[in-house]
Amino acid sequence: MAGGVIRSIITTHSPRIGIEAKAPDFTRGLIQGIRLLGEEVRAARPDAVVVISTHWVTTFPWYATCQAVHEGVCVADEAPDLIPGIPYKWKGDPGLGRAIVDEIAALGIMAGYNDAPHYSLDYGTVVPMQYMDPDMSLPLVSVGTCILAQLDECLQVGAAIRRAAEKIGRRIAVVGSTSFAHKIERGQEKWPSKEFMELDRQYIELLTAGRIKEAKERLPDWGKQVMTEVGGRVHAAVLGAMDEAKERYTGVQHGPYGQSSASGNASVCIRPVR
Repeated sequence: MAGGVIRSIITTHSPRIGIEAKAPDFTRGLIQGIRLLGEEVRAARPDAVVVISTHWVTTFPWYATCQAVHEGVCVADEAPDLIPGIPYKWKGDPGLGRAIVDEIAALGIMAGYNDAPHYSLDYGTVVPMQYMDPDMSLPLVSVGTCILAQLDECLQVGAAIRRAAEKIGRRIAVVGSTSFAHKIERGQEKWPSKEFMELDRQYIELLTAGRIKEAKERLPDWGKQVMTEVGGRVHAAVLGAMDEAKERYTGVQHGPYGQSSASGNASVCIRPVR
């Protein structure tokens, strides 16, 4: 079967759900949402999962992992008490990782291979993947988020990820590990404001309705209004991985919208209609 993006996803990585046995009760719906998302992804049998994480922040280039195996213990440097260690072992996909970097670089955008032998995956990658793929059976490529990139560049990077998969014949799921509203506060059970939750609801509705062109147009204003994580860069890359000029899309939200320290979180999955 021809390569391409078979699922485009936004999901949460709140460190409070990193160790399930320690997760607060109010996060159980978020965990269940990621599990349901994982069931859909695994049923689609992708050749690999590409996770774009807000917690692997790069400065100048975009990087993609090119290791044959990802093995280690993930500690959240932001919250080591919440995630003191999650053991992991996933296969990598060096061919896909290199193809992504090459496709980004062909645009004249700085990009580099991450083939560092001692590299440890960030918690933004590991937390959702452990629930989506509990048997660690899906090959994984992790992509960092370039903090100097503007949203237009992030859209281009998402499109480059799609083209890389098409060129080398990989059927992939692109996962954006990020929040929706993100004006965070101290107080783990705090919700976003009613205004932010309504703006998130409207934006999620665009995604689940498959109105990708409108979501792209809405992203800059929505992102500023709700102060979304890393300025909406991960959202832009995921949207860029979809080609609404050639495909029709539909989507679903798995599980509830939930809070974590006043951020808004949900698991949304978008699929092409074929």
